[in-house]
Amino acid sequence: MLRAWVIDNGLQVSLQRGFDDPGVWGILLTDIARHAARVFETEGVCSEEHALSAMKDMLDAEWDKPTDDDGSLQAVQ
Repeated sequence: MLRAWVIDNGLQVSLQRGFDDPGVWGILLTDIARHAARVFETEGVCSEEHALSAMKDMLDAEWDKPTDDDGSLQAVQ
């Protein structure tokens, strides 16, 4: 359903819709953020709560003013 990787400092994403309800993507993305936050805590970088807060702050900022909105979305057949 979702694959993401970085090449030359650029995000590459491959995804399929996967759900009838677009709101389910909110759950999926939140679960991914929680997993990432646990990695930060496990590696001793910061607490899970701090990592989640930083992610939410950046998500809100990026939502309001995208830093990469080049229109490169391609439909998957």
